Amino acid sequence: DKLYQDEFLAVVTEEEKEQITGKLSETSNWMDEEGYAAGTKELKEKLSELKKLCKGMFFRVEERKKWPDRLAALDSMLNHSTIFL
Repeated sequence: DKLYQDEFLAVVTEEEKEQITGKLSETSNWMDEEGYAAGTKELKEKLSELKKLCKGMFFRVEERKKWPDRLAALDSMLNHSTIFL
């Protein structure tokens, strides 16, 4: 569901979205077929693969959330430096 939220759509490429949805589908099918008999190690490995694939996307979303504060701080610094000069 997150892939289709505006904040995620703004930072993910179509190629990344296809990779993520493909891996999610593959993992979901694996869970349906073999996951019930899988051990903790296997489940953690599958989760780790998904987290690794999505790490960049989540990082970019968090960075984008910080933009307004950072831009305001930059604007304030520029205004102060103009006054100083």
